Amino acid sequence: MKKILAILLIVSVVAGCNLKKTNFKEAKGKTNFTMQIPDYLTEVTDLNQDAALQYSNTKEEVYIIVINDSKEELKKSDVTYTLQQYFDFAAKNLQGSVSNYKLSSPTSKTINGNKALEGEITGKFQQYDVYYKIAAIESAKNFYQVVTWTMGDKKDKYAPDMETMIESLKEN
Repeated sequence: MKKILAILLIVSVVAGCNLKKTNFKEAKGKTNFTMQIPDYLTEVTDLNQDAALQYSNTKEEVYIIVINDSKEELKKSDVTYTLQQYFDFAAKNLQGSVSNYKLSSPTSKTINGNKALEGEITGKFQQYDVYYKIAAIESAKNFYQVVTWTMGDKKDKYAPDMETMIESLKEN
């Protein structure tokens, strides 16, 4: 029995040493917000032409974009959204490129004092299983779409970092 306990202790210590904690860095969006981005992501400009912030790691296949819409500019265009409508709009934008599209029921939360809805999308992009974590965040002056994604088989590895990124969005 003592040998089994000793082996279990050694295995758990070795396994614990292999856990790598993600380091985050502050990133500034083109508009008036910041968020925490894992240091394994690099700023890019080719994911979405409307993005105010976009980072990727093509080797690990992890991506994030943030699109923000000024409520004032939307109003000038005679467009108004509730938070739910904005979330639905953001989720629907992905539906056309993802087959076997499945959207979870959004979770309501508060992110840095702002109302938010967050959900998950799974499906296939081309022949690849994909996993998206998306959020719609409403501040007094803006709506934000935060879209993070990776390959389906990497969900467990990157979902915590995706959550950290979403929860870190803060207006300046």
